[in-house]
Amino acid sequence: MYGIITLFLSISAVYSKPTISKRADINGEIVPGKWIVQLAPQAVLNDALIKKLSNVSGIKVDKKTAFNLDGLVKGFTVKANDSAIDSLADYSSLVSVQPATVLRAAVVVAPKGYGATASKVVTQKDGTWGLDRISHQKWTYSSRDFPENLTEYKYDPSAALGSTVYVVDTGVYTAHNDFRGRAVNGANFVAGEGFEDGNGHGTNVAGLIAGTRYGVAKKTKLMSVKALAADGSSDTSVVLQALEWIHKDATNNKRRRKSVVNLSFDGPFDQILNDALAKAGLFVVVAAGNYASDANYYSPASAPGACAVGSMTYINTVNTFSNFGPKVALYAPGFRIIAAANTGPDAVSEMTGTSQAAPHVAGLAAYLLRLDSSKYVAKTLCQQMQGLATKNQLKNDDGTPLTSGTSNLIAFNGVAQQRR
Repeated sequence: MYGIITLFLSISAVYSKPTISKRADINGEIVPGKWIVQLAPQAVLNDALIKKLSNVSGIKVDKKTAFNLDGLVKGFTVKANDSAIDSLADYSSLVSVQPATVLRAAVVVAPKGYGATASKVVTQKDGTWGLDRISHQKWTYSSRDFPENLTEYKYDPSAALGSTVYVVDTGVYTAHNDFRGRAVNGANFVAGEGFEDGNGHGTNVAGLIAGTRYGVAKKTKLMSVKALAADGSSDTSVVLQALEWIHKDATNNKRRRKSVVNLSFDGPFDQILNDALAKAGLFVVVAAGNYASDANYYSPASAPGACAVGSMTYINTVNTFSNFGPKVALYAPGFRIIAAANTGPDAVSEMTGTSQAAPHVAGLAAYLLRLDSSKYVAKTLCQQMQGLATKNQLKNDDGTPLTSGTSNLIAFNGVAQQRR
């Protein structure tokens, strides 16, 4: 349990009344009867307010779901109907109250099983087209036939040694051979499930970040933070607890400057989640979302400071499902991407989605942070990757230019200017 809830307010403190959002204000799926309550920054938590709120008709406080990101964003969850929630409008110690939104793994194609073993080379010829694409600026492949044998990944041999990537997902099959002992279980916030990955999504994502064969950053440490259930779903309250744990773990272990957080899921716009990400003090890579819409209307893609990644194909087109717009910082390979699977120590799976695009950039972030720590820093890393990116090669699937305001930038590691 993190952030035990208590509340005490100084008589001299003056707060405005909270903003209360109802289900009609949310442009996506919510958890019926579950609400996220955000406290004012100056408010200190104590059992007095819990008791007071619990006495309100129709309000049930869940202390186990408390979250507190260094005092900057904090709160808890209540269970209530719409009419009962209105009674919280008189509590000036609250900033906002909103429905808990549903978040889902941003994958659009179900896993497909393969068999594979891992290998490690500086110039790699047995990886994926995604690895090839992010290490070459000139890409001439134009056939719609899948480039199964067109893979040449070039990367610096340091390969992110000393960095850590937090994978907030369905869990990770840490015993997979492609991780070679670099993947560990950090925390689990899914009630009724263990650390195991019962879905496969989290293992695939982790494999793309740091797999020895299929990953971008082949020497980084992977920290599994389980926040999505085996069906690939979660909600705001669970993810907020996961972010609090990551913030504390990175701070306590003095690795905030060399850590990356990957969030390969999407959901409706969520102000409290966005606030938490904006103030977390960590470099966060997120999936742009799979709604074929403006990413500004979805979370976590719309969060200030988050590096949102859209999905592209091997013929330099943006996937038709990928979100777009000014919030999308970069595009990366997200179509038919192979990586580690949860079904065996050498198994792999093929997935498609902005879920697969984001870990290419999370791995690249870890790679760059350790490649030159004096040049690449977490605070400006997304903008630095935009500066390094391959420019103006993307188009829509029908050949038309990208939507106005959308960055035409492909993630690039800076190694090879052209392919072969």
